[in-house]
Amino acid sequence: MNSYLLKNMINGNLTSVSSLVFSFLLLFSSCSEKSEDKSHTSSSADFTKGPNAEVLSLMEEYKIKGVGIGFIQNGVLSDTEYYGEQSPNIPVTDSTMFNVASTTKAVAAEVFLRLAAKGKVSLDEPISNYYVYADIADDPRHKLLTPRIILSHKTGFRNWPWEYEDGKLAFENDPGTTFGYSGIGFYILAKFLEEKMWTTFPHLVEETIFKPLNMINSSIVRESWFEDKCPTPVDNEGNYIKPYDHDIGYWNPADDLHVTVEDYSKFLISAMNNEGLTDELIMEREKIISDLTNDPIWGTQEGGKSDLYPPSYGYGLGWMVFDYGDGNKNIQHGGNDEGEAAMAYFHTKSKNGLIVFCNGGNGVFVLPKIVELLDEEQKYTSVYNYIFEKFYSN
Repeated sequence: MNSYLLKNMINGNLTSVSSLVFSFLLLFSSCSEKSEDKSHTSSSADFTKGPNAEVLSLMEEYKIKGVGIGFIQNGVLSDTEYYGEQSPNIPVTDSTMFNVASTTKAVAAEVFLRLAAKGKVSLDEPISNYYVYADIADDPRHKLLTPRIILSHKTGFRNWPWEYEDGKLAFENDPGTTFGYSGIGFYILAKFLEEKMWTTFPHLVEETIFKPLNMINSSIVRESWFEDKCPTPVDNEGNYIKPYDHDIGYWNPADDLHVTVEDYSKFLISAMNNEGLTDELIMEREKIISDLTNDPIWGTQEGGKSDLYPPSYGYGLGWMVFDYGDGNKNIQHGGNDEGEAAMAYFHTKSKNGLIVFCNGGNGVFVLPKIVELLDEEQKYTSVYNYIFEKFYSN
């Protein structure tokens, strides 16, 4: 892939189909098996052969500084592995709090769904009853926005307002009609929750997710107490770059959650077990709302149907859903920023899952390769590889 194109897409300078493809590729992931029940670090002797050595080889090839991996098997965290360093001369460990980028959205989605299960909010109530984003106040279509539309990425928005020439948010499609990955939609949803629940969104995250799951090494808010636990971002040449200049107190419901591998596994297992949800919401969460299987951009129909591709896939309520057609569904989310990337997912039937966090500008390319290395059952990377070949070959 052309490095200039990649750089511009990362910096948000392209809003074309190519940029949208890049955003979409971040969301794919699958499931893993691991039998050994012990935790490793990059200094372990067994990293000289087998999958461990291959992970290190991929890190070197793609100039990744650090990786953390969590294996979920039969509904429990069975193994963790840590490679490389989080900052110069500081190794990645079980206390490293990775910036997991858009994987934050899965947490935001679960906050809403668990509040909905308690009857506090509804999937189909108008957002405008409690909150209206100023840029779209004069467009009557803002009254069509609902939590269901936002969670399934059908808002009609671009990803963020800064992607518009004038820097102001605007509808490009009518809400509920067209898939369009959007972080600003999640921000609007968070502000809706704040207004309706009379509290801050970080407080809702803390009370709904972090405290019940004992996630003590997690924060959606930028705080000073974990600064020395955060990886320093790495560019696509493998150089450490300046950390993001977010003020203490900054938060974003769509990005920049800082969390350890073990803590995110607690969240993922809780989601896998459908904790805090009603039967109706469980079914709704696993339903594909934004179906991308035959989409002219995201679909694999040109590649032909085969056992390599999941029969259907797309967005449900805040999560990407791959339906394997055998009663097993892959529920997942991924994320990528300039200096880091993340993938996390589980299978509804086998109760297996995988978490992969990495510190490196080329993470979006190396993560699927790590998934292929560690998961013999997975099918999703065939979709990733097909779309990548379709848009970025030559």
